[in-house]
Amino acid sequence: MRLPRTKNADLDRFRCTIYCCHSTGCKSSGSDDIISLLQDAIEEYDLKDKVRIVAAGCMGLCAQGPLMRVEIKGQKDVLYKRLEPLIARLVVAEHVVPALKLEDGETFEIPEFFAAACSVAGFAFLYEAGKSCVETGRTHGSGRHSRI
Repeated sequence: MRLPRTKNADLDRFRCTIYCCHSTGCKSSGSDDIISLLQDAIEEYDLKDKVRIVAAGCMGLCAQGPLMRVEIKGQKDVLYKRLEPLIARLVVAEHVVPALKLEDGETFEIPEFFAAACSVAGFAFLYEAGKSCVETGRTHGSGRHSRI
């Protein structure tokens, strides 16, 4: 199925997409508050034309929720786990805003203080207890392996 050209153009205008899990487990852990604070932060930093927020379905790591995945064109995707609303807002200020200021080809380095709360896709993997599971490239959750 192909999207109409205007819909593709509309989606292409965003340099960043933030997916916030809005499934039952994450919703019960406060994803509504996170989405609300993200929307406020996007407004505050005047990023409405560069960043879109998507309330996503289950991301498969319910025990790690609430989850938020940040995808910025030209950068590695980052998955944040066990988010608190104010930390999500800090992600906008300390990750999204600086990463959007980079020139093509420059790489954004995740600040050290986010290390315990995130995983860079294709780089490190979450484990149920927050330990890396690089050997298998898989995460453990809900009794099954799932790829980030």
